[in-house]
Amino acid sequence: MQERRQLPRWHIGKPAKVRLGLVDDSKNCYIEDMNLKGMRMSLPEQLPQDHPVRMTLTLADNFDFNVEVRVPWVRKEAGHYVHG
Repeated sequence: MQERRQLPRWHIGKPAKVRLGLVDDSKNCYIEDMNLKGMRMSLPEQLPQDHPVRMTLTLADNFDFNVEVRVPWVRKEAGHYVHG
């Protein structure tokens, strides 16, 4: 398969926390890789596809960032959902 990405992805391979919308409950997630235009992350629940989703990602202590994403694809693997 030919790579179509214009920017290479950086391998992250680290656990993180995600808070969806304005909900105070953070969920554990796993960031596989990312670049300035996208990322691949695993969550215990499925995010809605093709709708804007606001979230706060916490990659480390005091390293939060707020993003609005669109999820173009989801697949289920070993009891969790991988989002791209």
